[in-house]
Amino acid sequence: MRLRDGVPETMRTTPEDVVSGTGSNDLWFGYGSKTTHWDGSKFTDFAIPDDGSAVSLDATGERPWLVASHSGQTPRDPGHRVLYSFSNERWVSGQGFFDPRSVRVFPSNEVWISAFGGVGKLGSQLMQTDVPFFSYGALHGASSTDFWVLGHDDSSKTTMLHSDGVSLRPYAYPGASLPASIFIGGPGWGFIGDERGELLGLRGESFVPVTRPPVPHVVRYAVGGAWGTGPNDIYAVGQLTAPSWHGAAIHWDGCRWKEVDFGFGPLGKLSDVWGIGNEIWVLGEDPWILGQEQKGFLLHKDAAGKWNRLATPQDAGYESVWGTAPNDVWFGGPTFMHWDGSTFTTVPQPPGLPPYPALDDMTGSAPDDIWALYHGDIAPLFHYDGRVWTRQLEQFIDVIVSVAKDDAWAWSNHRHTLLHFDGRKWTPVDLPNGAPNIYAMWANAANDVWFGEHLHWDGTAVRAVRGDADASQMWGDGKNTWALTGRGGILVHRAPSSTSR
Repeated sequence: MRLRDGVPETMRTTPEDVVSGTGSNDLWFGYGSKTTHWDGSKFTDFAIPDDGSAVSLDATGERPWLVASHSGQTPRDPGHRVLYSFSNERWVSGQGFFDPRSVRVFPSNEVWISAFGGVGKLGSQLMQTDVPFFSYGALHGASSTDFWVLGHDDSSKTTMLHSDGVSLRPYAYPGASLPASIFIGGPGWGFIGDERGELLGLRGESFVPVTRPPVPHVVRYAVGGAWGTGPNDIYAVGQLTAPSWHGAAIHWDGCRWKEVDFGFGPLGKLSDVWGIGNEIWVLGEDPWILGQEQKGFLLHKDAAGKWNRLATPQDAGYESVWGTAPNDVWFGGPTFMHWDGSTFTTVPQPPGLPPYPALDDMTGSAPDDIWALYHGDIAPLFHYDGRVWTRQLEQFIDVIVSVAKDDAWAWSNHRHTLLHFDGRKWTPVDLPNGAPNIYAMWANAANDVWFGEHLHWDGTAVRAVRGDADASQMWGDGKNTWALTGRGGILVHRAPSSTSR
C-alpha cells in the first residue's frame, strides 16, 4: 500500500491480512511486511522487522501485539515466527516464545499466546494438551478463563481445544473440514469458518451448523437504478442471472441486502427506481415470452408501505423516473408522463427523436428544470423548462446530474470530458491526470458532487479520490454517498470525511 498525505492510494487485501483495534479512530492493519495504523484521519505505516509478514494481530489492549513469520535463510530452513509488542513507534521483539502462532489480549489486559509448544499467558508457563503431535493455531475467546484454540493433530481428528485458563480440553470439531478462522463474541456465542467455507455457530457449549442467507444474484452490469431514503433504507433494481433473467429488487437495511418480494410473481427487467419519503416507484417490464407481447408496468410503494402494480399507457415500458415530491413525479420512455399524486398526464416528447427513442437517464432540480438524456449515435441531451424541450450539447454524453437551474454537470466518455452548466452555457472543467471513465454521478450539494467513485467536486476543483470500484449507480442523502458497481451490486459507502486527502 502506498500512502499520499497519510491516505492510502491503494489497499488491496488478501485472506492472510489481519486487522484489530479499539474503535473507528484506532485501527491496525497487518499486510505483507508492514502494519498500518488509522487514527481517524490518516494512515501511518510501521515496518515489521527483518521483512516479517503479519500472521496475528491484537490491538484491543493497552498496546498492540503482533505475531510475524520470517522466511528461512536456506531452502531447507522452514523459517520461524516472532512475537512483537508496539513501543516507542516501533515493533519490539524479545518476548521469549518459541514459534508463536497467535496472540490474544483479553479484557483483563492479559496477553495470551498459542505457540509451537502449547498455550499460555505472557510471563507464565505454557499449557499443553494430551493429544499427541497437536499443532496449535488461532486463539480467540470471551475471556482468559473461556477461550478456544484451533489446530489439529497428525490425524486431523481433534481440531479444537477449549480452555478455562488452567487446562486445555480437546473438543471434536463437528465440521467436515479443518477450521480456518474463529470469532468469539461473548460467553457462549461465536462463529467458526472452515476451509470449505462452511460456517458453524457456538451456542452455549456446542457448535451447530449455520444456514447462511442467500445472496441476491444481481447480474453483472444489470443494476438498473438505485435510490434510498437514508443509510438504512436503500433500494437497487436490476436483473437476475441466467437462466431466469427475471427482474429483481434488493433492499439494504444498514446490515445486509435482502431481495424484495413485491407479491406479483415473476417480473422482467426492472430499469429504474426513485422515491421520496416512504414512497418508492419502480419501473419494469413483464418477462419476455416467445409469441407474447412484453408489457410495461409501474410498481408503487405507497405511504402505508403497500406495493401496487399500475399499468402504463399502451402497456409501454418506461426507462427512467425522477421527481421532486410525492405529487411531482416524472416518467420517461416512449412518452413522458407526469404524476400529480392522483392522475397521470402525458407530456410531449422532445422534438426530432426517432420513432422508438431509448431514454438513458433523467434528472433535474425542479418541475421547470428537467434534463433527459437519450441513447443513440450522438446521445442527444434535452432540457425542459416546464413549457418546451430544447436540445443541448451536440456531442455524445454518457451521464448527467443536476444541482440547480444554474448548476448541472455532464460527462462524455467518448471525449473524456467533464462539462459544467451555469444556466447559460456549458464549459469544460479541468480534470486530474489519469481520470477514469465515469458511468454514474451524484450531487449532494453544489460543493459535494461525485463523478463515479474516483472524482469529487468540492466547490473549487475536481479532485481524485482513492477507490477500487467503478460505480454504475449512485445515491446520496445530502451528507453521505453510496455507489453500486456493476460487479454484482457491491455497495460502497463514502462518508464526508473520506473525501479528504
